[in-house]
Amino acid sequence: MRGLAKAPECLPQAEKPAAKRSGVTANDLASLCDIVTFVLSPDGARAAYLVRQADPAADSYTQSWYLARLDGGAEPVVLTGGGDVQLRVLPDGRRIGEFENPQSAWSKDGHWFVFLRSDEGRSQLWRANPDTGVEERLTDHPSADVETFLWSGDGESLIYTLGPDRKVQAEIEEAAAKSGWLVEPEAMLHYQGGIRKIASRCAGFSRANLDSLFASCAGEKWVLDWRSRSSRRLREGESEEGDDARQTPYPSLKARVYSADGVRYIGFENADPETFKGIAPPLRLFVANAENGKKTLCNQPQCAGFTLKQAWWRETASRSEVVFYALDGSGYGTASLYAWSPSDGALRTVWRSDEARLSGCVMARARLTCLHESWTRPPYLAAVSLETGDATTIADPNDGWRRFKFTRIEKLVYKDNAGNETHGHLVYPADYAPGERYPLVITQYRSGGFLRGAVGDEQPIYVYAQNGMFVLSTNLPDDFDMRARVNDLWALQNRAWSDTYVKAREVTALENAVDILDERGLIDPKRVGITGLSYGAMITSVALTKSDYFAAASAATSFLSPTTYYLANSEAERKSQRTILGGAPFSDAITNWRKHSLGLNAEKVNTPYLLQSADSEYLFSVQNYLDLRAAGKPVEMIVYPDEYHVKWRPAHRLAVYRRNIDWFNFWLRGVEDDVPEKAVQYEHWRKMRAEFRAQKTKLKPRFGSISGLLPCSSDK
Repeated sequence: MRGLAKAPECLPQAEKPAAKRSGVTANDLASLCDIVTFVLSPDGARAAYLVRQADPAADSYTQSWYLARLDGGAEPVVLTGGGDVQLRVLPDGRRIGEFENPQSAWSKDGHWFVFLRSDEGRSQLWRANPDTGVEERLTDHPSADVETFLWSGDGESLIYTLGPDRKVQAEIEEAAAKSGWLVEPEAMLHYQGGIRKIASRCAGFSRANLDSLFASCAGEKWVLDWRSRSSRRLREGESEEGDDARQTPYPSLKARVYSADGVRYIGFENADPETFKGIAPPLRLFVANAENGKKTLCNQPQCAGFTLKQAWWRETASRSEVVFYALDGSGYGTASLYAWSPSDGALRTVWRSDEARLSGCVMARARLTCLHESWTRPPYLAAVSLETGDATTIADPNDGWRRFKFTRIEKLVYKDNAGNETHGHLVYPADYAPGERYPLVITQYRSGGFLRGAVGDEQPIYVYAQNGMFVLSTNLPDDFDMRARVNDLWALQNRAWSDTYVKAREVTALENAVDILDERGLIDPKRVGITGLSYGAMITSVALTKSDYFAAASAATSFLSPTTYYLANSEAERKSQRTILGGAPFSDAITNWRKHSLGLNAEKVNTPYLLQSADSEYLFSVQNYLDLRAAGKPVEMIVYPDEYHVKWRPAHRLAVYRRNIDWFNFWLRGVEDDVPEKAVQYEHWRKMRAEFRAQKTKLKPRFGSISGLLPCSSDK
């Protein structure tokens, strides 16, 4: 999608001049400014960061690179334009709606900022000088995109990867289309804006296993000489190695993090390899000598577990420490920074918070520069003191958000029936009155930091609260012990989807959370809604057949039907479903399919169900939708064109927000938005409700009578 030729306008116009606002609206959420990525200059004095903003009215995006001083000595300034947004393309040619976040790096001397930029569908290397304002394109490949790059070890050249030739790809697809496409189980035809076969972006690419679906393509390597700015193909035998340390500021737990002198490195290893032989064992932090491999283990309890996230060296004149980030505490709901001294084994707590989260942190000048966010504050760039834990704002494109009025929020800890503990975040309704019971909307399936719209960003959490509903933003319980002991992916999937286990894990966790809130007298248990996208949509489907807790539901897709099996994009995905359910749908495993399929259990469903699907995925939901319609159940499906697993178009996201708000207001509160353009929508829903009440189902006593309709707004 083409970005507009201007910098993002991140503060709503109503916020200039400053004015107290009553609450967040759907349009405010849909127009947020996101810090996509940031990179520090070599001297750690400046940060370049990319800001992206959606414009629902124009159905477009703007994005620009900004420059900020880490000492806060001046306001951030626009460094250069960010070009167009690009959707990520998987190696097999599919899109899932996620953005390709452009790579960037500073030159070794800190005078130039180098980045990938897409203009009119072409991604090339650019550079900008923050001191002189000069910017220029470094590469010019008319029919191929520059996909990745890194500096050579000496900083005198850039090694970059060139993607497949677009013209050649188009010719391959066109030639195949003229003679007809061969359907193969290993790689089925795609439905993305129409049935078509997409040529693989990688030579010899195979979709024989699940891991390959997200593999990286090994493109053609080129070298750009920094002084002459001339490009050539990498010669055979020429080194492809580069300055990885400077290019990879966010190392994974599998990567070694070396000290400044290169003598030692930080690592993580299986905390108990004799006991835990599974896919994801608990880890323990250690420091090792780079020459002889001798290890110093951290024996403090905070140094071992399932939720260690990242570690860095902090080296000052007085001491050398390993700083690490973890999620711990009750329900794994507390973000923590610790500092461990390998020399004497001492450990100190730097910072802990139930509300805030850190991400993308980089160590510079003995402090961390991170994206910092909290329940009511979108991510902003901050410097975290490793002495006090205090965060100092470097740049906040959504500074105006601090003027909004938010309702009370609390962390809620609960368990599933298998004993796995997790946590969620309970947002109170506006104008909450103690003693009164309110409807509840549950969002899935990850929660932490800024409470925006749940996984997939389709559930406007704060707008639900403004409309008089409690919202529980949930994290699914994770069976860490099972993943630590089972070392086969297929066996793990089979265990996770056994009939008793599904009932004992995700669904009962939600039921137990509802019970806690009911016992506290906060919610009306007869007016509980459930939502979900991706795995959350799967759990929603299961919940509607295995639980009677939910009075309304909204999901992006309705999985687990025989149709989803036969429409799967690869044999690996079908194998996954066969493993989960014991076989193909029309085989000896049909009994298992009947246990889990929503459509095959339509007679058990007593919950109004809204599906807001991408055109590329809606066929997965058709069988369940038609089965529910045939059974007289209140189900509605909306399909959005030019969309994928995650909806990416700003106008669609706002429409999804507003329809979800209307849906839960209607079914949980008996409230309608009286704007004329929604008259047809409510006429349809009223008819749906009347027909459903006429059935002899569980729904009638759950709802009782709804007297009158109150005005509301889906943009409150």
